[in-house]
Amino acid sequence: MNRKTILDSQEARNFLKQFKVTNVVAGRGHDCGGLICFLKLKSKTLVDYHDDGWGGQPEIRFESEDAKQLLYKKLTDFNYAQKMFDNGWEFMDSPDDISLDTQIEDVISALVNLNSEASLMKKTKRAFVFGNHFTQSQVAWPKRTLAEIPKPILQRTYDKYKSELKDGQWFFNTKEQLISLGIKP
Repeated sequence: MNRKTILDSQEARNFLKQFKVTNVVAGRGHDCGGLICFLKLKSKTLVDYHDDGWGGQPEIRFESEDAKQLLYKKLTDFNYAQKMFDNGWEFMDSPDDISLDTQIEDVISALVNLNSEASLMKKTKRAFVFGNHFTQSQVAWPKRTLAEIPKPILQRTYDKYKSELKDGQWFFNTKEQLISLGIKP
């Protein structure tokens, strides 16, 4: 079962493009769920974010009161709480129950996920990448892109690993990419 997220909305993805997370330290803490980073709008730091990974609420420190007001305005003007509610947060009674801090956590989480997604898509140029959102494996040929590998070898390799996929696993290489390489998905 795939849970809906804000990233299921292209409109939200476009909204998030104006932000970035920097100095990301992820995977620390008791449950490897910790995350430390800065949230920026263009080059302006808005938030110093620190989730220690030991449960409880993360620390969200605004760079200034102006930064807090700017972020609040951006989220409110976009109606981010409603977008969250429509994409996986229906368990809340109302979008009005989604606090500013929760929205900021969601923005940061979405940006980290977008960065991971971009990194995975970059890997697909040089390798077959398969798995799920939590773990991935790849098959690559050293110092060569997939386009440089003979088509029969690509097809055999793709078929072999496709037949070994477990439930809930898939190829991250897009169907369009596979077809352009001469592979029958």
